[in-house]
Amino acid sequence: MLDGKSWWKSIAVAAVLAIIYFLIFIWFRMFDVWDINKDPSTIKMLSWVVLRIVFLGIMCIICITIGKVALIGFSKDSADLTVTEKMLLNFFIGGALLRIIMYFIGICGLYKGIFVFCFTFPALILFPFVYDVKEVYCDCIDGLTKNPLENIIYAGIWFIAILILSIIYVAHCQYSFDGDYLTHYGPYYNAVIQSGSLAPNEWWYQYFYSKGAGLFYYSMLITDRSGPLLVSFLHLIAVSLLIYAIVSRVSGNRLWGISAAIFILGMMAWPIDGFYIKHHCETGSLIFATSVATVLFYVSPRHRNISFATVCILQSSLVLYSLQASIYTAVFVCIFGMLSIRNHDYISALRYFVAIIITATVSLGSLLYNFWLTGLYEITPFRVFLRFWNQKVFSKWVSPYLMLYLSEGSSPDLGSLGFAGKSQNIFMYARLFRLEKFVLSPSFWFILIGVIAAYVIHKNSSWIISQATKGFFGFFVSDQPPIDVKLYTSTKESHYNFYGYRLFATQEDSQYSAFRRLSIIYYLLFPAITMCLLVFVVYLTVNQPVSIIRMSEFVSIFVTITVISFIMLVVFSISNPIFCRAISVLVPIAISLSMCSMVLTNGHNGKIRIPLKFAFGLSSLAEVSPSQTICLTQMKELKRIAGPGSRIVSLNLDTDYGVLFLEYPGIITEVSYSFGNSWHQIVFGAPDIAKQTLQQQEINYFLVNLQSPFFGSLPFSPLFSGDSLVKNFRVLWRSKDTFLLTWNNAPSSIDNDFCNLWNNAMTIAMPTVMDGKQDYGKQLYERIYFLYKYNSGTTSTITRPTFLGRVQGWQ
Repeated sequence: MLDGKSWWKSIAVAAVLAIIYFLIFIWFRMFDVWDINKDPSTIKMLSWVVLRIVFLGIMCIICITIGKVALIGFSKDSADLTVTEKMLLNFFIGGALLRIIMYFIGICGLYKGIFVFCFTFPALILFPFVYDVKEVYCDCIDGLTKNPLENIIYAGIWFIAILILSIIYVAHCQYSFDGDYLTHYGPYYNAVIQSGSLAPNEWWYQYFYSKGAGLFYYSMLITDRSGPLLVSFLHLIAVSLLIYAIVSRVSGNRLWGISAAIFILGMMAWPIDGFYIKHHCETGSLIFATSVATVLFYVSPRHRNISFATVCILQSSLVLYSLQASIYTAVFVCIFGMLSIRNHDYISALRYFVAIIITATVSLGSLLYNFWLTGLYEITPFRVFLRFWNQKVFSKWVSPYLMLYLSEGSSPDLGSLGFAGKSQNIFMYARLFRLEKFVLSPSFWFILIGVIAAYVIHKNSSWIISQATKGFFGFFVSDQPPIDVKLYTSTKESHYNFYGYRLFATQEDSQYSAFRRLSIIYYLLFPAITMCLLVFVVYLTVNQPVSIIRMSEFVSIFVTITVISFIMLVVFSISNPIFCRAISVLVPIAISLSMCSMVLTNGHNGKIRIPLKFAFGLSSLAEVSPSQTICLTQMKELKRIAGPGSRIVSLNLDTDYGVLFLEYPGIITEVSYSFGNSWHQIVFGAPDIAKQTLQQQEINYFLVNLQSPFFGSLPFSPLFSGDSLVKNFRVLWRSKDTFLLTWNNAPSSIDNDFCNLWNNAMTIAMPTVMDGKQDYGKQLYERIYFLYKYNSGTTSTITRPTFLGRVQGWQ
């Protein structure tokens, strides 16, 4: 109960938070750093950076408060958790509930900045009344020891973690010019914000099914289009802290926890392009948090109520955010339910399967809603769900022939189920588990070889040999009942004096060492390997390797747990307690330094310098854009000629004009843009009909680079063919071999030079992502045109003849 003085302090803190939140909301409505017509000043950019970081903290506070209030009935269950663990629990629960609420708000069409601000405002000002900030401070103080040298070492390693986080923020979480983001993710996000609704829109209509919920839109409604990057960064911090918490608890040594957190940060420092602007980081954190709650439910009877609630809430949130990702955790929950049955713990098994039923119910509800609204249950894997679509309903939103274009434009087995092991590139198996992240790091191998050498010198393998004769897979699953988490909760961390012999002189005996190894196997190694195997099985059975590689970046988390667990097992198997303690101090420090070195080494070629200049307002948007040939003046000229709010259709997949993709509506491309439900009329219809349909959709400009391959079907359509090209278009703007075309309302300005370049571009192959080969887009266009004629242009009963083969497409 708060006393009078505490109430006034809480009111003061709440007032400060409210003012800051309001100022952030107002500032982002007054200034737009993405406007290419206004070069942001240094003060403006610094304000943008500072306010984004402050909003990051506010978003975290809102999630923690919601989670705290939601779990108010479970206070006794979480009494023995540390402050860090409680905050992480509240954050993931609060974030999941906010994610679910945002989903339903979006369905109701209430994605308005002022509405979301008012909706989250109470959670922010409630924070000082439900959370004692002193606990966090006291927890940090309690973590310090009386030995200054030990505190310096801890501070040094935490500095490494903060340094890597800072590099990740600067290099990846300010802006993104990833091709996927520019061509469909970004335009789709903007379309949702502009419409205020999650209803399917003409920009990347497919995302409605699997990316329609989340915190991305909350962050964009309060700040700007770079908001999703903040959400991903916040979840990266949460994952790192969660890894730190569980590794520290299981190992009894915070050094191992910090080194594990730094290891995952190193793995995530230079991910695949677009990782942070997409939903992968947030999804990965949800998968990991759900897995941790699942394991906690299995090993700790005292925490089963709160862990069961956590699993159910996180699973429901994950289903609404990414149905495909929830399959990983659903199977993971099933595995531990079966283990409970194996241990004759039928009550726990029943709860596990209740969580599965909840997952199935939410999934079924989501799928049925999708089908009722759009005629399609889901989009991934698309060839599976296209067998059950309602074309009549779907054609109200999108032309079914566009979906056929997507299907025919993909490799024959892509998006289908079946054994894919033989068709996958062997190097992609290594990529699947992110082995290139640390396998190519000489310092990491030096550490690993050193640890193994230390084990060989001071080996004590009798325990491992004896355990290997028991149960399934030896010591991975023991015949004995799982160890209660209470046993290792009560163990105290051994603080080091760092003075001579006392550094290693602990009271750790062989029994405690064996118990600690068993804890590592139960709580870390077995769950991590289980999830890695699940990812591997999915990779073998779903023929969509590129998507899986991108989606399964979260496997880095479980690879981190596996690697750190293996190293700890080796170290804790050393029989000499002094030598074991020495290695337990030196190896985490070495791992931290190794990952820091790897991050800094890979940050060359301006990966850190250029975005850092951008943060201080010393470089423009054009300078951080991937294009090296297009200057800001040309971009401004192009935008001025087309006019504000104009839709410019790109006939290529080039992202040279990357900044213009960030405008709304900006540059649009096939197949990302659906052209409403009139795609087939535009690409197959007579020129006059196609022109009229485009004009009705306010599409009057077409950007084309005649030295790059065409992408999509428009360049091969009757509207852009032969005499129609000369008759219906004129060149409005030109920069070298890049042209801006518009409708011809005057004598044609298209000359023979342009026609020759156009005809030459028709012979340039459409690029293929999967195998590096190339295939002509015209062949793909002719295939869909054949299906269009074969079905007499109907949009409700389209069939594909069985005798028709597959055309190698772009993916």
